[in-house]
Amino acid sequence: MTHHYEKLPPKNKLCFGTQKDFLTNENDELDLDFLGRFEALEDDYQKICGIIGVNNKLKHKNQSLPVYNYVDYYEKDLIDLVADFYKKDIEAFNYSFR
Repeated sequence: MTHHYEKLPPKNKLCFGTQKDFLTNENDELDLDFLGRFEALEDDYQKICGIIGVNNKLKHKNQSLPVYNYVDYYEKDLIDLVADFYKKDIEAFNYSFR
């Protein structure tokens, strides 16, 4: 599958870059001690608080309801495009998109 990412001006590519690109070093290795995940936000926030010795609760503001599965909004062609485009992230962080 082809997409037009390569044709974007360099300043626009930052918006569409993979998270792996932001988190890896020059050897393409994840260069961090801890990786928090949004889907485990409360638990990961508490882990970080424990590491730095802070007793704090994460406040929840602007909760959106109802919560739908984002994939329900994608047609097959778009699923294939996103899965291809973010393949590095999906593999690096053990996600699935299909």
